[in-house]
Amino acid sequence: MVTLAEMHERIAKGDQTRVTATCTVLFCSAPGAYYLRDDTGKIRAGYDMNVRLKEGERVRFTGIPVTYQPVILFRTQGLPGIPWFNVTSMEKVGQGKYPEPLLLETGLLYKDPAVHAKYHGEYVVTTGRVIGYREYAGTASGPAWAERVKQDIVDVEVQGRTVEVMFHPGLNPQDAFPVGTVARFAGVCRLGQMSSQATVERAAIHVLVPGLEHTQVITLPPFWKIPRNQQMLKFTGVALLLCLVGGIVGWWLQRRSMKLHLAVQRKGELERALEREQELNKLKSRFVSIVSHEFRTPLGIIGSSAEILEHYEGKLTAEQKAEHLHAITENVKRTARMMEDALALSRMDSGGITFNPAKLDVRGFCERLCDEMRSATARRNPIELEIAEVVAGPILLDEALLRHMLTNLLTNAVKYSEAGVPVQLRVQRSGSDIRFEVEDHGIGIPESDRDRLFEAFHRAENVGHVHGTGLGLVIAKRCCDLHGGQISFQTTEGKGTTFTIILPTTNPAI
Repeated sequence: MVTLAEMHERIAKGDQTRVTATCTVLFCSAPGAYYLRDDTGKIRAGYDMNVRLKEGERVRFTGIPVTYQPVILFRTQGLPGIPWFNVTSMEKVGQGKYPEPLLLETGLLYKDPAVHAKYHGEYVVTTGRVIGYREYAGTASGPAWAERVKQDIVDVEVQGRTVEVMFHPGLNPQDAFPVGTVARFAGVCRLGQMSSQATVERAAIHVLVPGLEHTQVITLPPFWKIPRNQQMLKFTGVALLLCLVGGIVGWWLQRRSMKLHLAVQRKGELERALEREQELNKLKSRFVSIVSHEFRTPLGIIGSSAEILEHYEGKLTAEQKAEHLHAITENVKRTARMMEDALALSRMDSGGITFNPAKLDVRGFCERLCDEMRSATARRNPIELEIAEVVAGPILLDEALLRHMLTNLLTNAVKYSEAGVPVQLRVQRSGSDIRFEVEDHGIGIPESDRDRLFEAFHRAENVGHVHGTGLGLVIAKRCCDLHGGQISFQTTEGKGTTFTIILPTTNPAI
């Protein structure tokens, strides 16, 4: 076994005789480059790209001493560097004891040569705060480092000095140790060999760390001070700003759209209100015209008959008196019906008429109604009633609404039919509903009037001199709607019309 002194002497004389030594692997500074501790306690460097060693393993190697890896500062003080070998053979001989790291005290470095000798090439540990990042790229000295070397450097502030912690490329120390992180680093200390700065004041102390397993994060900087988080926060801020701007623009566009929509809506409402006003004016004119015409005739007859009875009672026969009294009675009834229709429509518009269902004997009701209509129309036309057998027992209906509907339909059927021509009222079931049909064989409805048939005061163009207010079908339609039913008709001009009303009996509208 060659001692360290003998080795120094050989190297100084240029003697490159092979040396065999047993050492412990202290640190793997790069692929194929190892720091080894021999039995004398000193550090040696070896190189073999074909051997993969782990820290703490015991190895026996044979190599040719090439040169020292000197510290430039040490040469001026007569201190030697670390012997370097080109390893020709190496074998594992077991597991050694891995040394405890020395605590690196930077305060005495560059002041005491003995301190330099103590730390150079030793396995050390230091704790400091990360202050920045750099990158080293160059050619290491010595034939064993003939290849280009590239390493990531993390600048760590330790006791007022900067320690360069060197990592192999690809470990991304910037992500592991953001600026401001306080961390513990362990590695081999190499003084002044690979510093990117020429001055000692740069504290060119390199802790070579091959992997993150030799580090320990103690405290991280605040979230918002971590560079990658700052980028994320900037991106998030820009995104939020864009969202805010987009939201404001969207809000403004929506508000503008709403204003335009409201303006269009208000314009539409004004136009509809104007149309409604014009329609009401037309209805008013038509109502005044109808009233003046429809009421004038019966009132004239009443006045004329009353005046004749008053002045010529003694000259009239009993038959003539009865005729005038009958005329007065019929025209009073006619006037009353017109007033009742007008009042009924008014109450419907104001909500005075509501839906109030109750159990009703439909057969008995229809029979009574037909008798009343025959009497009211002086039996001008036969009214035929046809009720299906399935319509039996009480049914949930609103009698008042049903009376309005059927009375107006039967009145119109008689009014617009030739005298003596029958009018039919048919009642039958339609599923769970009940169906009423009023059929006449009268004048029918012209095609041009069918779309406006249920408008107030509208009368078909073929009614001629037949009196009427144009309210009967409107009232029937309103009553049907209140009952939750449907009303429809089929007609042929000159042949007759059939009106159909279908009313629900299970779930009537309320």
